[in-house]
Amino acid sequence: QYQVANVQLADADGEGLVLSAQEGKDSILSATVTDYGSVHGNITFAGGDITVGGEGKNAYHGKTLVTGGSVTLAKEAGFGNTALLSISNDAKVNFGTFNQTVGALVAEGDGALSGSGRLTLGTTADGASSISGSNDFAGTVVLANGHTLTLNKDASGVGSKATLQFGDANGELVLSGTDGG
Repeated sequence: QYQVANVQLADADGEGLVLSAQEGKDSILSATVTDYGSVHGNITFAGGDITVGGEGKNAYHGKTLVTGGSVTLAKEAGFGNTALLSISNDAKVNFGTFNQTVGALVAEGDGALSGSGRLTLGTTADGASSISGSNDFAGTVVLANGHTLTLNKDASGVGSKATLQFGDANGELVLSGTDGG
């Protein structure tokens, strides 16, 4: 049996490394995921149920695309230092009780976000994120570095039990097309 200990992401264009799990079977990504030198590679979770775990610290800076299935974090910063976490309609990310910082977040569709950890948005100045749908996230969302978060469906887009914190005086929450519920 062979187990990969480290994966270096070398493709900064397109989908990069594409992972999918066989339907009905849980899969675990336990390898440490890092950039390949100065290349900020991308990773795509394309389907099935995948848990991101393992002992090593993930330290990649490229985009994380969740285009299908569900991804569950089983360690701190499971998505490394990703510049963008993009969750497509019908895909899901469960942060569990773990903390994650992302440059920006785009979450489409209902149920894309769950968990109770701390999600910090904005690793660079004046970034923007959006959530289109209702979610079950019950943790804390922090808008850092003047980050803007736009909720495009209703006011419970983050999750009705979530806490929103502004990491600095320049953070902004925008309710767009909401019904106030």
